[in-house]
Amino acid sequence: MALPQKPKLRRVLVSNGEHGGEPVVLVQDPENDAPGVAVLPVRAASLLGLLDGVHDVASIARRFAELSGEEVEEARVEAWIAGLDRALMLEGDAIERAKRARIAAYEGAATRPMAFADRVYPAHPESCAERLGAWLEQATRAAEAAGEPTSGGEPAALFVPHVDYARGGAVYASAYQHLVAAEPADTYVILGTLHASSRRQIILTSKDHETPFGRLEVCKESIARLRKRFGSQLFEEEFRHGTEHSIELQAVWLAYLHRHFERKPRIVPILCGSMFRWIRDGVPPSDQDNYTRFLALMWDVLRSVPGRVRIIAAGDLSHQGPAHGDDDGIPEADMARHEARDRRSLSALATGDSARFFADVAEDRDRRRICGLSPGYAMLRMLGGAVQGEVVGYGAALDSAGNRVSFGAVTYCSR
Repeated sequence: MALPQKPKLRRVLVSNGEHGGEPVVLVQDPENDAPGVAVLPVRAASLLGLLDGVHDVASIARRFAELSGEEVEEARVEAWIAGLDRALMLEGDAIERAKRARIAAYEGAATRPMAFADRVYPAHPESCAERLGAWLEQATRAAEAAGEPTSGGEPAALFVPHVDYARGGAVYASAYQHLVAAEPADTYVILGTLHASSRRQIILTSKDHETPFGRLEVCKESIARLRKRFGSQLFEEEFRHGTEHSIELQAVWLAYLHRHFERKPRIVPILCGSMFRWIRDGVPPSDQDNYTRFLALMWDVLRSVPGRVRIIAAGDLSHQGPAHGDDDGIPEADMARHEARDRRSLSALATGDSARFFADVAEDRDRRRICGLSPGYAMLRMLGGAVQGEVVGYGAALDSAGNRVSFGAVTYCSR
């Protein structure tokens, strides 16, 4: 396949990695339209900034040689660009076909299939149950040792991680253990982070979710009422649900906890888009803002459906280091300082005050990249300050390149 005459790099995520024991640059698609990863040698990193759609390969090769200060054959530069093209990291017909195929596949599927089985969790039900059960038992023992109750008040909502289970499993369990002794909800509204860019603030799906423990059905009555009240706009870009992990990882936990129930709960899966425009202005959405008014109206519709309704907001805390756009990694010696800042954010979240949580994140213009802002804010706005939270879990993971991700768990009871 011929290369584009003037190659242009798409919006991509660039991070450091290792391949065959050698340091490399990894190029990935944050939109998940391209499923693979392009791998470049570290020396080729500056090439990415030259793929602007204006210059041809020969011009790019000459400019790369000037910038790098080394003689590089044009054929070598062309091979690197070809690798990016094969991985669908360049603008062109190939990626557009991939996008159309992705949308058609989701729209044509009877249900939302498991996208992260055998990557984040085992697809086999017994293996998955064993793993989740071990974390749940660990969380219960830790709570008992600390003299903390895992039952008592009826949880109205949970704030939980959506990081992979390998890093965050124990923190997931610290929240989900509070559902074990609680009266089961009829419907769980799951608010997940939308990691892809979109013009939509809220995206719903009407598809049931497959899990290792069987299918979790959407609450068809809630979906019908929302569609009647707000029209089809809530379902624009519904295909985003197909490759988003934030809701799927909660569906697995809910299906596990209710696997022996004759009647499983229903879910309303909602992806929450970026709040960057408010962060940029440093001002939270006002009571009269269309978005906050919409959240209140949506919650009125959701709780009008008969039965017990509970909210789960799925979001992580800080994302720091080269893989997330920082120049330098986080030294291990600084972990305690960053943990203290994270815990301040969790405390703000636990107040149940959406404005206070927003102000905490906006204080440094979200330099820590709190991806739990959107679902956490939406949850607190929908509940209208009528809940009080308790921080029940916290964790952070630091890799060898200094990339740090943190996450926490909060349970909420009605005031």
